[in-house]
Amino acid sequence: MRISTLTLLSLGILAGLSVFGWWVSAAEVVKVRAVETVPLFDPNSLAGQISDAPHQVGELAVGQELSVVSCTDRKSDINILAAYQDNVVAVGEWKAKVQLLRRPAFPWEQGAITSCQGFYKSVSVHA
Repeated sequence: MRISTLTLLSLGILAGLSVFGWWVSAAEVVKVRAVETVPLFDPNSLAGQISDAPHQVGELAVGQELSVVSCTDRKSDINILAAYQDNVVAVGEWKAKVQLLRRPAFPWEQGAITSCQGFYKSVSVHA
């Protein structure tokens, strides 16, 4: 009886350490850099009717960067959401070329996210 309790406790600790290790290694800080002039849209205007055009709220000049807040699944697309003038905007990466600058981070770091893991690998650069 004592051996099975010890075994279960050891397995529980091992599982907990594995989950903690994954959580610590999954976070990253991501910035989006404009390679071309990139339009920025109100994220709420992207999921409108088929004939509705998204509402543009600004643009990112070539070479400018924004901090990515998250990657969000909207209908059939994954949108990059970034901080812009104290607002969250959708980056128009489908209209102009962008580059994602990624670096590993601890989950508690300011700006660390996990929602972009696996997305936009073809336009990503790891710092």
